[in-house]
Amino acid sequence: GQTGWVFSRYIAPSGSAGAANRLRGESGSGNTTAAVARRSGSSSSAASATRTAGGGRVIYGRFTVSDALVRRSLQTIANITGKDVILTSGDRNHVPRGGSRTSLHLAKRAADFYIQGLSLQAGFDLIRSRRSEILAGGGFEVIYHKPGTSTGGPHLHLGHRSSSAHKIMTEVGGRYTRWR
Repeated sequence: GQTGWVFSRYIAPSGSAGAANRLRGESGSGNTTAAVARRSGSSSSAASATRTAGGGRVIYGRFTVSDALVRRSLQTIANITGKDVILTSGDRNHVPRGGSRTSLHLAKRAADFYIQGLSLQAGFDLIRSRRSEILAGGGFEVIYHKPGTSTGGPHLHLGHRSSSAHKIMTEVGGRYTRWR
């Protein structure tokens, strides 16, 4: 079968080295990668999260997402799944290595994320299958940056476009494939 990336969140006990959040990605093949996300300030993650009746939260962490439609879409994903949507990037004023100079992040209209407990493929499939509900109110670009991406690691990207049409794509090594 197809292997996917599943992300889980571990909060180090207080008093441990830096009391950092550890994000661990596990592939079905047994390979693992690890990344560490630092907490900003002394505020709890609840201060940067939104929880609604659906049970899922959007965990913004140290990231800002200025676009209201992107924030609404992220919360809709959390509501549908009942799982936390964890941001890995939001508004930017720089182009990271492998990034685009025309990125919607620079226009403050995009977020990168994963859905806790779901593979990235399952998250992408969910957005595609429920696009009329999740992507309501405007044109969006959805990109599943797969393993081998040139953008710094696998993730989901959601951006609010100026066009009313949706662009739903996968990307590996700088090559984009458009989905209907």
